[in-house]
Amino acid sequence: MVMASSSSSALPLIAGVGAAAVGISIGLLQWDAVSKRLLSSEKLYAKRKASQQWTHQNCLEKARLALRQYLAGGTTIYNTDMDDIMTDLLTEKDEIQALLADMKFGDKKSEASDATVPYIVDIALDEKDERHKREYFLYLAFCTEENVTRRVQVPLVEFGVALAQIFEDQMTSTALCFVADASSGLATEVVGQVLQKCNAGVALVQEPLWMMSLACLIQKRLISAAKMEKILFGLCRLEAWRVRDQVGESRTVVFTLPGQSCTSALLPLLQKAFPCERHVFAYDGCINSVSRGLALRKQPEHCRRVAPDVTDVDLLTTEIMSMPRAVSATCPLSSVVVAQHSGLRDELAKIPGNHADTVEAWMSSVNTFLIMKENEKENDYLPFVLRMGFLMGATGTIGNGLKDVSDLSLMNLLQYVTGSRSRPIREEIVDAARQVLLEVQTSCIETVKGFNNFSEAQTLAIEDCVFVHKSILIGDKTLVDTVQPMKEWSLKAAKKMTGCSCCAPEDEEDEDEEERSESKTSSSGGALDMSVPGAFASGLGQRANYVDGKAGFAFDPSKFT
Repeated sequence: MVMASSSSSALPLIAGVGAAAVGISIGLLQWDAVSKRLLSSEKLYAKRKASQQWTHQNCLEKARLALRQYLAGGTTIYNTDMDDIMTDLLTEKDEIQALLADMKFGDKKSEASDATVPYIVDIALDEKDERHKREYFLYLAFCTEENVTRRVQVPLVEFGVALAQIFEDQMTSTALCFVADASSGLATEVVGQVLQKCNAGVALVQEPLWMMSLACLIQKRLISAAKMEKILFGLCRLEAWRVRDQVGESRTVVFTLPGQSCTSALLPLLQKAFPCERHVFAYDGCINSVSRGLALRKQPEHCRRVAPDVTDVDLLTTEIMSMPRAVSATCPLSSVVVAQHSGLRDELAKIPGNHADTVEAWMSSVNTFLIMKENEKENDYLPFVLRMGFLMGATGTIGNGLKDVSDLSLMNLLQYVTGSRSRPIREEIVDAARQVLLEVQTSCIETVKGFNNFSEAQTLAIEDCVFVHKSILIGDKTLVDTVQPMKEWSLKAAKKMTGCSCCAPEDEEDEDEEERSESKTSSSGGALDMSVPGAFASGLGQRANYVDGKAGFAFDPSKFT
């Protein structure tokens, strides 16, 4: 079975997934306008939530089907009964151990030269499981560049826990970096393209479909958090092992999480599973995120990044193994942010459904970030907080400043992700990254044209939703951890605000903080070497380059555009 023949057959289905999402959204929008007039805010929210869940589940199933059809050889060849026959069901302990042994995990190439590491295809129930245990299974596919050599189905919990144990017992020279999003996929698009095309020596796992499936399972709470943490750890390390040949001199594998809708489910567990690895939290303003959400719905081709000269393996990893961003950016999995903030449901009821869902998804992601930062001393969460306005070269608005700092922001990000702060990045990598950033800036700005012309009333209505979440604006839960673009940057928190919530920190206070930070750096012997995985694993009091601040502004309180 040659995968080359399946790529062309699978492409119409990919387009169909995006088109279905658009068609569904148009019909639902018409019904939403009527419901908005007739229903109470409580009933309207329940109706919208049911619609979001249906849309999300429907598109997830279509994406899963597209992947299975591709692996089978194309839409014309795929048959569910044949798929079941071709898939080995392994449920016995000795069968699972034999499968793990066949993968020959280890960092030494001599030990792994003849090993085959599988693609993660799906996480789902098996309705035909004769044991009637209602157990979730992990579906794996062993592939060469031309063929699918074997398909396997194993119990998710048993295999995931065993896999985690193997990796926990191993030392690895490869660092992991996780990019969480609160920008309707803008950060995922920009950061992903830059890292993929600048030859910085990182391997990229983009918005894996299995991670979205796992996020949905986490929300259902059918499996204990402790086991889910181990499963997530094992599967991420499995993916990193699969792409080990793509890892260059930076020895880093970057995972971009599949949309802001799943941040609340995945980020806390990822931090627990990987407290010593690198984490990026990238955000944009709520208004910008809503604009991009609207654009993604109307232009589904922007959700799929197909190049005319793409190889079969590239197509498999970047296209079929992810979910349309038109859905992952706009369908929140969790209702926690609404439950935690009285009045938010009423404010969401005042705006159109195709605004409200993205606002809630964005706020859910931001809320998760703020809660984790509140407990930073316990969970050691110290991410690179990336303001997309800096990276996109935005100027003239409060928070972004008057000067284009995209070049500095790009350099800071590359240094963090690749662990190269203590050594210079090669000039050819920097030049390539600048060129890619310029191209993707233009593309992303073009994407939202015609979707960012909100009226004053629409803007105020969206901001009223955000203002309900007081922690985004005022109080100890709002932290300044946004990395300010500069040559000697730091992951620091500014000191507590003493003024009103509508003002930015005074310049003099910022300068004092920087001086104190630099003084701490000097006394501790300089900056941390981020080329070492786990460089940030020490306690907060031991971290060089950071001040132990508890409040400020991670998000610009007076500008959400």
